[in-house]
Amino acid sequence: MTNPCFCAKINFMSESLSDLKHQIDSIQLEMRYKMLSSQINPHFLFNTLETIRMKALGSGDKEVATMLRILASLLRYNLSVEGKPVPLIKELEAIQNYLNIQHFRFGDRVSYDIATTCDIQNIMILPLLIQPIVENSFLHGLENKVSGGFIYILITQDSKNRDDILITVKDNGCGMDEEQIKALTEKMNATNITTTSIGMANVNSRIKLFYGEQYGITIQSEPGEGTSVTLRIRNFRENQIEETK
Repeated sequence: MTNPCFCAKINFMSESLSDLKHQIDSIQLEMRYKMLSSQINPHFLFNTLETIRMKALGSGDKEVATMLRILASLLRYNLSVEGKPVPLIKELEAIQNYLNIQHFRFGDRVSYDIATTCDIQNIMILPLLIQPIVENSFLHGLENKVSGGFIYILITQDSKNRDDILITVKDNGCGMDEEQIKALTEKMNATNITTTSIGMANVNSRIKLFYGEQYGITIQSEPGEGTSVTLRIRNFRENQIEETK
């Protein structure tokens, strides 16, 4: 007959070994992430990009050198911003860099334009709100466009509420039907979305948390016609941001 105490000891040892293995695996995984982050820190990244750029110039490849310069500028901005608002002009400069990089990829297949119908001087905005929307236009709307594609970014002041700014990103890609719009809207408004998620849900969540529940994203789209995504935000000026700190 098996001794119950002996079985209990075996089970305890087995559980202890399992816990120990789990702890070791976790430590190894953490060390791996730390090694990767220490190897690919911003200083290393920008030095590497500059080295490649200079080699491209030395080989006479000015197009690659220009791409690397624009990419470094975009990455430097994206890595430097935190959770606090930044000048809208700076955000639009980063979008311009992103669009320039995509132009190298898509060539004449896609054109783009950024227009403003209001004074954007001194307007502050949460960082990285526009780029995910523009990325979606390329990835989900224009990826298979052979020619004639466009992305149009428009910054306007709401005619009915002068305290609100509307940022619209419009493309003439494949578009979405009503079911797709509904599914995407539900995903954006889900209560379990966190600011660590990626994409439009992240953008919508951050807008509502910072500006209020009445702000956020609205979508209009037609299959085969394209998609228009509008971000509604509060017209915060630099002095107003300082007052809320």
